[in-house]
Amino acid sequence: MRSTTYSTLPAGRNSSPLLKLQTLLHGLRLCLLLEGICLPSKAQSFFTGAVFDAETHTGLPGVTIRFKQLPGGATSQEDGTFTLPVPAAAVADTLLLSRIGYARLAVALGGGSATPPQRFFLKKQQVALQPVTVEGAKLIERKYGVTSQKALVHFTDGTIRPGEAFEIAQLIRLDQPTTNLTSVNLFVATSLPDSATVAIHFYGFDGQRPTHELGPPALRRRVAIRAGWLRLDLPALTTALPQNVVVGLAFAATSTPIPYEIKLAGSTKSFARMATAPNWRVPPHHYRLYITALVPRTAAPSRLAASDNQETPPTASLYATAVQDSFWLYVRVPKGYRPAQNRAYPVVLLLDANAYFDALSAELPKLPPAILVGIGYKDARLMDSLRQRDYTYPVASPADSFSVSGGGQRFLRFLTEQVLPYVDQHYHTDSSNRTLMGHSLGGYFVLYALAEGLRTQTPVFAHYIAASPSLYYGNDYLLRTLAALPAGTKPLPAQTVLLTAGSREVEREDAESRALKAAFSAYTQALASGRFPAVTLKRIFYPNYGHLETAVSTFVDG
Repeated sequence: MRSTTYSTLPAGRNSSPLLKLQTLLHGLRLCLLLEGICLPSKAQSFFTGAVFDAETHTGLPGVTIRFKQLPGGATSQEDGTFTLPVPAAAVADTLLLSRIGYARLAVALGGGSATPPQRFFLKKQQVALQPVTVEGAKLIERKYGVTSQKALVHFTDGTIRPGEAFEIAQLIRLDQPTTNLTSVNLFVATSLPDSATVAIHFYGFDGQRPTHELGPPALRRRVAIRAGWLRLDLPALTTALPQNVVVGLAFAATSTPIPYEIKLAGSTKSFARMATAPNWRVPPHHYRLYITALVPRTAAPSRLAASDNQETPPTASLYATAVQDSFWLYVRVPKGYRPAQNRAYPVVLLLDANAYFDALSAELPKLPPAILVGIGYKDARLMDSLRQRDYTYPVASPADSFSVSGGGQRFLRFLTEQVLPYVDQHYHTDSSNRTLMGHSLGGYFVLYALAEGLRTQTPVFAHYIAASPSLYYGNDYLLRTLAALPAGTKPLPAQTVLLTAGSREVEREDAESRALKAAFSAYTQALASGRFPAVTLKRIFYPNYGHLETAVSTFVDG
């Protein structure tokens, strides 16, 4: 029989108001020194407490309480109260309390014997801004951000899980530090019968991610969810926001996901995070979100605001004879590229360019110089069905409900016989250093191209980057193909494969998640079995990422 003690810092080092969590196991009884409760050793132990705003001393809902190393956790209720299950292994852990817009509280456990307090206070994470006064000129209201709601195809965000608090945010680029903010606006695709609680936050921007929260303090609203622009009016403000400001909308947990609309391409920067995973993620889309502010009537039209609604135009159009359809090519050359120079650059072919080209283009300055070539569709309204046609092989089973499929072989011929020759003819390329990258079905096609290169002993690409590939498509066709391949008869050039997935894809308890996890494990084992010595495999699991969120991070990490 083991005796285990849970405690915080020694009493002499740091007493109130830090947490001192102590649990003693004596014989067959586990005594949790919280409210004087003593529980049987085989019973689940709980810690009940409450979290408050450090300034107003009002209860804080939506605070995540968890141990740093151990699984599980709790979320505070509307009045700030919570009940946290206490694992037996919490003796040497750290208790973390976090909420969007507040500084995280971390309390180390270990040593000491004092009974723990049950009240915790979180401080707002914000920086005061200098007030600015605008005088003399007559003011008009101007929009900044993604203002257009017209689209060939309308999409809503599928990355948010029901029943979990979350925050979406977007970079807003202003012409100058701006006063007199009047509203924040978000486009909602469809109405919901229930209302929702939303808090408005403003953050600084370091060029990559949101930073500290700016003044004013977070503004909370209870709003009806109706189709169209959701306008959140702001009280009279005189503090100036900087030219680059990130506007965040934090939604309390709802039983039905908020059906806000997203935009697939564009030059702005967007972010998202869950209350249980407070680090910002970069989604593969943008939000139809803008702010309004009062500016002098004589101010020139905003070029920055207009650019947020624009998308990169295609560089060229190619008719694919093998596919019998036309495709757009989007090309971005590295900084310093000169047509007159003889320097050869690696080539990166990106699938689903309609969705990902702008997002990856924005990351190019941080990456090794390369020529980025995106392959997209002329008719974006049919993009989903066309990628099913082009990125799959063999033909899908009836259970997949694909209207058309199985064209991967023809699409690969288009890439090798038309796209790569076109790029080599028009740009200075290194034909020995080519990369193919794709996401989901695009990731499946990347691995199909790898399998074809291994089968024919004539690989076209040196690097294969597959983000969250649909590995179980075609009754595990890719796995069966690898298993059937004979040992190579000649040495092949070195090839690298990056395979990624989000933890939320494989940790769910449903049939799809279990199938993906099994396929991912079986495929990586087959590829790393030693039968393909020219192939080097790297795997990445992104913590707290869902299926759609792995794309941009994978492309950058590849």
